[in-house]
Amino acid sequence: MAHADFCGTQFALPLGMDIFHKPDVKFLSLSFLLIVACLLLSGENALAANAERQSHASIRKVAKHFILKELKGSTQLKVDVKQLDRRLKLTQCTKPLTAFWPPGARKAGHSSIGVRCEGNKPWKIFVQANIAILEKVAVLNRPVVRGDVLSMDMLRFENKDISRLGNRYVKDAEPLLGYRFKSPAGQEKLLAPRMLETPRMVRRGQTVTLLAEAGGIQVRMNGMAMSDGAKGKLVRVRNLGSKRIVEGEVIAKGTVKVRN
Repeated sequence: MAHADFCGTQFALPLGMDIFHKPDVKFLSLSFLLIVACLLLSGENALAANAERQSHASIRKVAKHFILKELKGSTQLKVDVKQLDRRLKLTQCTKPLTAFWPPGARKAGHSSIGVRCEGNKPWKIFVQANIAILEKVAVLNRPVVRGDVLSMDMLRFENKDISRLGNRYVKDAEPLLGYRFKSPAGQEKLLAPRMLETPRMVRRGQTVTLLAEAGGIQVRMNGMAMSDGAKGKLVRVRNLGSKRIVEGEVIAKGTVKVRN
């Protein structure tokens, strides 16, 4: 008696029947039906197996939602959660997935976000994401040379990913107006504080106002600056009345507050 194998199961063939050498039409029809049934059964098993796996899309969705919620105070966010390895197979979680920041995780630029399952079969995974924080920053709309004084007509404001810029950008240019450029810079260059020189408010040899305070009383007198100084810097000044040299902080143009 011959045998045939379908879906891992052997079937006995009637005496005289051999599907490989002397096929019978009726038996071929039966064989065909068995093969179709086998394929359908295999497909159902595959679907059932996939249904028991956590979809990669659901993991990425949880991670993205978490980032957007955590950083909702930012002006504008662009989040790109990377695809997971296709070979990764995780059990379908019986509870809603939760996300978290791993210790030391960056919250801008290239980052890592944890997603965990706390269901019957717990698991945890870390997914990678790029987090862009977009804000309007100052950009030069024309070339400048060393010594040029910053003014608003030199600038325009564009959305840039500040997570990649460190401290090399300016959002509010108002406090910097009147500062001078230390070196030439081309059109389209991002304005950065390090490009500018704090304007001198006191120059060597200039007559300045010396301001002194004691016991709630304020006294003003004339002095002569012995060095240049920007706002907030310390300079030495000769009191024109007493001829004494004192040290003070530049607090405004032509004004020095004596240190007590």
